[in-house]
Amino acid sequence: MERLIERIKELEAPQIVIYSLCAIAFTILCYGIFSGGDDIEKVNTTNTLELPEDGRPVTNYESKMEAYGVKEERDNGIDLDFDSDFFSKDSTGISETEQAYRDKLNSQIAEIESKNDSGIYDEEDSRIIKDLQNEIANEKPRKNPVAKSNNYPDTPKLSYEEKLQKAREARLGNQKVSETPTIQKIETRAAIFRDQFRLPGELVEMVLTKSFRHGGKTFEKGTPIYADLNINKSRVLFEITNIAHVPLKVEVRDIRDGRIGMYSTRAGELWKRYEAEAINRTAQSVGDEITTNRILSSSIDAISGFFQKKRLKENEKILLLNDQELIVYIIEEL
Repeated sequence: MERLIERIKELEAPQIVIYSLCAIAFTILCYGIFSGGDDIEKVNTTNTLELPEDGRPVTNYESKMEAYGVKEERDNGIDLDFDSDFFSKDSTGISETEQAYRDKLNSQIAEIESKNDSGIYDEEDSRIIKDLQNEIANEKPRKNPVAKSNNYPDTPKLSYEEKLQKAREARLGNQKVSETPTIQKIETRAAIFRDQFRLPGELVEMVLTKSFRHGGKTFEKGTPIYADLNINKSRVLFEITNIAHVPLKVEVRDIRDGRIGMYSTRAGELWKRYEAEAINRTAQSVGDEITTNRILSSSIDAISGFFQKKRLKENEKILLLNDQELIVYIIEEL
């Protein structure tokens, strides 16, 4: 202690003042910290644990909620008297409350209707009844809208192969529509050149008797024409692929009846002979060929080979008379 006093004496006056002020400030700070915490704790305890109406302390959560409810009711002037059914999640309790309210409204209507004072009922009660009825109607629960059903039939699901087939058919159909050509026919005339005895598969000589123009070229009268002969029942058919080495699509018709080919009784006789031979041999492939209305190129070879084996005489062949005229159509696709 004596040493402390001696050191203090050794210090100068300004240093003594500074040390004194620091000690006083430290003491005030400590006092403020410890005394302030006690006051805050008391205030919090008072605010949270006292009821607003009688100041009784509360210790559980429900009592605190009740205290806050009473305080809110006093501050706002609103009656917050909620029962336990208000917070219930059970839908049965809610429906019972609504039913009770509706029963109350219905009883009021019945009470007004039971009055004997007609003057009051006619003017005032009728309006009240109408309002109550509207209120009941508005209280009815709205029905949930029924989802519209799709009455369209379900589209059957197609396999991958079926989809390809449908796409191919659609493509071919479009091609047929778009590729349908416009056909133009140029009519001319031709005649048999000299008398000729011919069998199916042999060459027939004709001559052009009327000139025509096609593709910028003129085919003069007297131009030779060569055709392969074929038969189909009593018709002689002429197959022409070109005129003067110019490829053309040609159709030959009889000038007498206007049908394709030329009528010949001898052609009908040869056809019956060929048909009888084919039936006797019971060759299914040949039978298929002779039953068709039109003889194809393969059938021409079969018929030609059949008659070549027979070695028929000239008078047994088909006679084509000189200058026998035929109608020739040059078919052009635009």
